[in-house]
Amino acid sequence: MTHIITSLCLRDSGCVDVCPVECIVPGKPQEKWPWYYIDPDTCIDCGACIPECPFEAIFPEDEVHLLTLPRAANMSASWPDWSL
Repeated sequence: MTHIITSLCLRDSGCVDVCPVECIVPGKPQEKWPWYYIDPDTCIDCGACIPECPFEAIFPEDEVHLLTLPRAANMSASWPDWSL
């Protein structure tokens, strides 16, 4: 299981510096994708990035849906219907 960088990310880059496998990359273009993301094929689940994030934006993949539910409910009108 990989880790996910949520929209709480403000591109501090502390997580990038500590990643031993360089799996954390910035979204491009920055205006459209303002936070970093973790390449799940490269991530070794070491968790070194979690304590380095001053915004507490990094979570194990299986915890993300629980943390984003309130925000997702507010934004759901603009999202595609994935329930099909």
